[in-house]
Amino acid sequence: MIGRAPITIRGMGRRVLLACVVALVAGGAIVADAGALIVPIPGVDGPSIRLVAALRTEDGGAILVAWIRPAHASGTGTTLTARLDAEGRLELGYGYEGVAALPLGPTVIPAALAVDPATGEAWIGAMDGTRAEIIAVSSTGQEQPGFGRRGVVDLPAVDDGGVRALAWRSGELLVAAGARGRCTGCVLTVLKGSSGAPVARTTITPAATCTGAVADTRVALTNANGALVATSVPNPAACTPAVLAFDDRLVPTGSKPLPHLPAQALRSLVLTPESGGTCVAGTGPAGISVWPLGARRSSLLVSGASARLIALVPLGGGACGALLARARRSGEVAQTAPSSSAPSTSVVPASLAPLAMFRCHQHLLVIAADGPVGDQAAVIVPIRIGRGPFAAATGASRSMPSTGCA
Repeated sequence: MIGRAPITIRGMGRRVLLACVVALVAGGAIVADAGALIVPIPGVDGPSIRLVAALRTEDGGAILVAWIRPAHASGTGTTLTARLDAEGRLELGYGYEGVAALPLGPTVIPAALAVDPATGEAWIGAMDGTRAEIIAVSSTGQEQPGFGRRGVVDLPAVDDGGVRALAWRSGELLVAAGARGRCTGCVLTVLKGSSGAPVARTTITPAATCTGAVADTRVALTNANGALVATSVPNPAACTPAVLAFDDRLVPTGSKPLPHLPAQALRSLVLTPESGGTCVAGTGPAGISVWPLGARRSSLLVSGASARLIALVPLGGGACGALLARARRSGEVAQTAPSSSAPSTSVVPASLAPLAMFRCHQHLLVIAADGPVGDQAAVIVPIRIGRGPFAAATGASRSMPSTGCA
């Protein structure tokens, strides 16, 4: 089992300071460049913030997992979880005033997140060297003792890829983890979300997808409890990534070819693990393209190699939202729809480093790091949804310091 450390809450001084800032500046909202609204997340701060993911809950809020390191290049850190409401405020009944520090050893690195959107329960995939575990966290930010052994399920020995992806659906978890000597993220396991008991297991071998090696996987669970797995490859000349389909017990049901793939050798495919329609993004020499699974055409989000994909969010009705980073402190949000070939783009203020994104009711909430490395604080920037059924009405009112999502 991964080593445990006493629970500590970091950044309490920063939390008090940010609370004062929220109360004094612009009635609780900080207005940045080009009129962008920036809302602090008190308590999620430290020398260096690495956000694993932020996944939405049914109330329009989200659960997020952050790894706070003592320095930007450090291999140790503290794992925090936080729960936000639709306005970007901390749910004060979660953990300690909205933030929970998990009792994990400093060398434990969180790598994946799954959330039950109805309850706010969360499961975190973590690794410590070649040891990998799944940690269950209750809706109040506590470890769930009924899951595995005191809230933790140990996975079989894996390669240095550890846990690569998690997805939750109807009380079960789909886990993609590395297989020693085979590939990264090629062992798929279904676990019961309540107990961690194994339900099914299979291994994706390179031969199942192509003649080359499989470098990584991403997973999603379908409405029928089936599983979709997207593979990535280190050498696109030897192999093309694929989306594979499995039933609820991981029996292959045939591949799901993506129509009208860009005429390029794709290096990776990324699936959205959330409900509301699955979006797929592919990265290749021409740039980053995105399309809903089963769509007739893709949209080129950005050309060339000038950007990287941070987050991919389904917007319903075949629309997709993508958070892109062009540099460490230069980000943008692109929104696509099947009926439009050109995405709409919103720029994240240049002073912020984009970390994650989730959908509330009518907005996309971008979580970013504010401040230089060595003194960072997490903040939220709301972006209006302009594509799909969740598109915000023009002129909708926004109260301070609200993100305008409710």
